[in-house]
Amino acid sequence: MRCKNKQVFINFHSHEKHPKLIELLWWLEGRVELILTSAYRKYKIHSKDSGIHTVLPLRAFDIRSWIFKNPQEIEKLINDNWEYDPKRTYLPVAKLHDSGQGVHFHVQVHDNTVRRYNV
Repeated sequence: MRCKNKQVFINFHSHEKHPKLIELLWWLEGRVELILTSAYRKYKIHSKDSGIHTVLPLRAFDIRSWIFKNPQEIEKLINDNWEYDPKRTYLPVAKLHDSGQGVHFHVQVHDNTVRRYNV
């Protein structure tokens, strides 16, 4: 796993991670090249970005998507193998999207996130 710059490195490594996030990272290791583009972000009152990236222990990170020939396959791989919350099956673990900073993967976990072993 790499980080796109020093600030992302610091924001990722200097905060406690949710156990489910650690489990997911271990699963991803060796399957997908990870270049973190964002992790923890400090809450700003006048910012649109006050969501899960501000939660501790860390439950979300973003990874670069343009390094993959078919990023939709990576999104599918993660979501086929991980369920964000069995009570809210419409919420994915990985989402390929553009939130104004360019297309990237947003990856998140919940207390109820589980690995799908039947895949």
